[in-house]
Amino acid sequence: MTEQLGQYGDQLASRGEALYNLACFYAVSGQADQALALLPEALRLQPDVVEWSKEDPDLVSLHGLPAYQALYES
Repeated sequence: MTEQLGQYGDQLASRGEALYNLACFYAVSGQADQALALLPEALRLQPDVVEWSKEDPDLVSLHGLPAYQALYES
């Protein structure tokens, strides 16, 4: 059972990484709406990148947007 849970966790991390990278692609491509549609789930699935995402140069184009800023409000 633990092995199965570990595999499930790996799948979630892989999905989170893929969503994060796709959000970065959209942000760099000037498609802020698409980036912001993916970023919340990406950060939820891969919480270890939350701090990095605040400094990630790929996401700079989103920094001034209220939807982006709301992701980091507690």
